Amino acid sequence: MYKKLREIFNWFQQKAIRRMSLKNILNEYYYRMDSSGLPTSGTMYKRQAVVYREKTIDDWIMSVTAATDPDDPRRGLLYRFFQSLYNDEHLQTTIDNRVLPVQQAKYNLVDDNDNEDEEAKKLLDRPWFHQLIRICFLHQLQGVSLADLSHLDDNLEISHVEEIPMSNYIPQQQIIIREESDQTGWSYKDGALEPYYVQFGNPWSLGMLNELAVIILAKKLGLGAWMNYIEKYGVPPVFVTSRQNG
Repeated sequence: MYKKLREIFNWFQQKAIRRMSLKNILNEYYYRMDSSGLPTSGTMYKRQAVVYREKTIDDWIMSVTAATDPDDPRRGLLYRFFQSLYNDEHLQTTIDNRVLPVQQAKYNLVDDNDNEDEEAKKLLDRPWFHQLIRICFLHQLQGVSLADLSHLDDNLEISHVEEIPMSNYIPQQQIIIREESDQTGWSYKDGALEPYYVQFGNPWSLGMLNELAVIILAKKLGLGAWMNYIEKYGVPPVFVTSRQNG
């Protein structure tokens, strides 16, 4: 009797598995909750508002100190500091002039025998691959970047790539945190979804923006001071010419 029931159960189980969508299974795993009611995956991190206010040398020193703390490294201050630096037309143009040629560069995929694999290359002829190239390039500027490739469409292909904010992960521990101040999080290097996270750069590196911070700040603060001066004292003088009676 037990054997017969077991056979019936296995038959129903196989039928159920065949009817299941792989996407639904992945979503169920990706968004499931643990016993405390928190998601087991790192996608449910909480984004912070973007606040554009002037940054100073003191802000730079504090952000570098927090990011290089050997006991508890945090990149939240550095992330917001870099956001302020990115808000510069000349810097953005310079970055695009480097990134766009790389995104549009020709490439070939070859197998072990150096034969081109056209079918595999077609899988990368997607907008998400350009997004991944840009995120990869950004690690040269900000030291480290983390790409999330878990967003799938109905065909189980990658729909888009999202960069996880530096304030929501700790690269030294390889975990994603929900709140910037959280002490624990979810590992993006372990588990079934490990292939969907790609980290670029050294966890302790601060990138080229850290080296250029003083120069960029001098330009931004100098321009800001000049604009404040123009706003306050930039009223042009008024000249009046009158005819004097001799």
